[in-house]
Amino acid sequence: MYNRKSKMAYWKLFIAGEEVTRLIGKYITGIDITYELKRPTDCRVGIKSRSFFEDLCSEGLGVDVFFGDSPVALVKMFSGKISKRPEGSAQETIDYNIMAVENTAKMAMKQKRRVFASPTKAGIIQQIVAENGYVGQITISDSMPIDAKEMPVQNNQTDLAFLYECADKWDCLMWTVGEKLYFVDSSKAFLYGNTDRIRSVQDYRNEYLLGYRTDAWNNNVQSVTYKHKISKGGGAGSPGASGGSERKAVTNKPEDFEITYMGGVYKLKPSVVNAIKNNSEEARKIYAIISKAGAKNFEEHTLREYYYPVTAESRTNKGGKMGSHSSGYAKHGNTLNIKLNTWDVRLRPPREALFKSGSNDPKADSADLPAYLFKTNPQKYSITKVKTGLGSTPYTEIEAVM
Repeated sequence: MYNRKSKMAYWKLFIAGEEVTRLIGKYITGIDITYELKRPTDCRVGIKSRSFFEDLCSEGLGVDVFFGDSPVALVKMFSGKISKRPEGSAQETIDYNIMAVENTAKMAMKQKRRVFASPTKAGIIQQIVAENGYVGQITISDSMPIDAKEMPVQNNQTDLAFLYECADKWDCLMWTVGEKLYFVDSSKAFLYGNTDRIRSVQDYRNEYLLGYRTDAWNNNVQSVTYKHKISKGGGAGSPGASGGSERKAVTNKPEDFEITYMGGVYKLKPSVVNAIKNNSEEARKIYAIISKAGAKNFEEHTLREYYYPVTAESRTNKGGKMGSHSSGYAKHGNTLNIKLNTWDVRLRPPREALFKSGSNDPKADSADLPAYLFKTNPQKYSITKVKTGLGSTPYTEIEAVM
């Protein structure tokens, strides 16, 4: 965390393997690093100098950044390469930005056209991960063989674009930590972020604690902006908005119990289909439950237990192209944009957070935010984006969704 007492922030910058902190440190106006799900981590180094540092700005040079509140406990924040020629302006001085992108960008260098021998989702992802030199941490609940009609085809796409497309269709999230590449069901991804986080004394719980004018724990939220997102469709267990109070599921295909529920389209999970095929007693039980899918006020726990979300595009799979089913975490609910009053160089997405405001003590100096931000208080949110940097002061900003 940012050391308020000493107001010191330590950092190191390496370009092409050489430390340049002392060489150009006084010319640097800011360093910003953005971690965001569904896109590679990027880094901006702002420079203001009388002359352009030609040797340090060539496209393809390696960039490594370290931050910390102690010179002996620096955290590696970024490792990548300069992605394009610097852009800027010149008057009395030259102002320009070095832009770099993390090493996963190497997977975006070459377009490929191919089909895969593996019949499973995990097998396809593992092949691509291994080809690119990463250690795969792959957790996909659907282990059933992919239907031939829905087998994904990498059609003039880079490996990186194809991985993101698969993640989008299969309701997974992808991110990297060093040489490890995670490809995980979106419902489990934030738990991975909790357990695999960079640990510190202040960040002692699995969930990241966020406090706004509360006496429950540390008030680390300097400011927060919030908005409510109403979706036309939802991810797994997160149906979209309905035009009325009635929650009714409409059966599209009786033979496989495909349904439309509150704007989202759902099919039976492969494990349920398998159980129906292989166990007549279990089949009767499941049929009795899911045959109520067309009833009013269809129970959502049944939806979560027996169904998974699909889209019209992923059902037809025309031309070998995948549907665009966005992961459930970003499909509905509230979005918070928070600026912390601490500098947290260890925080990364995905991560679960507990957001708390207000107090049960009427005499406390506290504040209650809008009730729709909290089903409970504290409310669990999912951190999907973190931006950490150095400018006039160190800062950390996060985006979190319900």
